Amino acid sequence: MKPRTLFRHLRETGKNLWRHRFHTLATLSTLAVTLFLVGAVYLLVQNVDNLSREVEGEVVIRVFAPVGAKAEEVERLEAALKALPGVASVAYISPQEGLERLSERYGPELKDIFVQDIRAEETLPPSFVVRASEPREVPELAAAIEGLPGVDAVRYGAEWVDKLFVWTSILRSTAFVLLALLAFTAVYLIMNTVRLTIYMRREEVELMRLVGATGLYIRLPFFFEGLILGTLGALVPFFLLAEGYRALVRYVQENFAFIPLLTPEAVQGTLLFLLLGVGVGIGAGGSLLSIRRYLHV
Repeated sequence: MKPRTLFRHLRETGKNLWRHRFHTLATLSTLAVTLFLVGAVYLLVQNVDNLSREVEGEVVIRVFAPVGAKAEEVERLEAALKALPGVASVAYISPQEGLERLSERYGPELKDIFVQDIRAEETLPPSFVVRASEPREVPELAAAIEGLPGVDAVRYGAEWVDKLFVWTSILRSTAFVLLALLAFTAVYLIMNTVRLTIYMRREEVELMRLVGATGLYIRLPFFFEGLILGTLGALVPFFLLAEGYRALVRYVQENFAFIPLLTPEAVQGTLLFLLLGVGVGIGAGGSLLSIRRYLHV
């Protein structure tokens, strides 16, 4: 296409948008509101997934050697733990360190009494904190550890870990289903808005056909209109969501630091890609599809 022809189509697109400015504003508002909701739910889904991963990542396996185990036995057990497939890390806790941690729970008043009156080596066993590469494989990994020589006990909270994984799966699945339903609704609303726009201008299209305009000549202005409206309809909610999310993260960090929200930088790129993809794809593609199907150009 020649630059002059392209410029003429773009100029005609601008005139059409201004000529039908009230309907243009209504279409743009529908796009922006719908994509804002899609973006908001997307941010929610990403943070729910991140929270689930954080919670699952806190699940550890505590492995205890027999009380009074020799240093060589402890070293062999540590090597065996590290050699197991699915093990991300192994941290050794000596009896003395275990006693220190235990006494910390009773406050400074009783700490000295515990440390002075208890010989750690004779009372507490050497232990290890094992983290799995995949948290959901903790039960299987714990079962494998129980069969190792030199293991006296294995603890990982089996009673609540299984329930935790069930609830995080439900939470994650619910969030993704909600996003899918809202995305489908957004596609439906935007497509209907585009179809209505073209239907309202069907006489204009018929007139262009009567004077001998080609199908490409008729389609291009609608394509550019859909492209422009889709881009604007995506950028407006993106900037609102980006600034709003940045403020939310700042507030949560200052007042609820224990809640692990994703940083704005971690989600802005994919958020922009998602909104532009939906807005531009449906805006421009929907225009061409609606002309072909409903106006038989």
